[in-house]
Amino acid sequence: MEAQAQKESVFADFRMEYQSAVNDIEHVKSRQWAITYYLLLLLAAIIGFSKAMDLSQQGLFYWGKWVLSVIAILIAYIGGWFLLKFQGALGRYRTHLTNDIVPNLSKEFQEYYEEVMKKRYNGDPTWKEKHLSGKEKETKIHTLVFSLMLWVSAFFVIWCLFLMPDP
Repeated sequence: MEAQAQKESVFADFRMEYQSAVNDIEHVKSRQWAITYYLLLLLAAIIGFSKAMDLSQQGLFYWGKWVLSVIAILIAYIGGWFLLKFQGALGRYRTHLTNDIVPNLSKEFQEYYEEVMKKRYNGDPTWKEKHLSGKEKETKIHTLVFSLMLWVSAFFVIWCLFLMPDP
């Protein structure tokens, strides 16, 4: 009886750890979106700031265009760095979840998990490797798209600062 209670306690701990790992993955994914949105907002603020300060004049304000351009490039660079860090964290959390937590949960849970994953991968016995590599590719694509959005936006800001005609 005591052994059964201890076993249930271990399973409860692993269920809690499983939920924690899933929550970590969701949190990191939401941070990827949030940092991209906030940095795009900062890039838009640079355009607004440049128009409010009328940086088209010569002298000190003319150098403001160069300073704002450097800031735009730094925003894109730092954002890309953060997105790469988030990508690495997602890979670690997913690997931990699949390789460390799931195998230690109850047999019923493991069977259900395998059944769901095999259906997802059409009965392929190598579903675990495909699942982890597919999620890794998906994460890399998201990171690439987010980074590309930041860089395109940064160069759009620079275009607005230097080439866009003033009203």
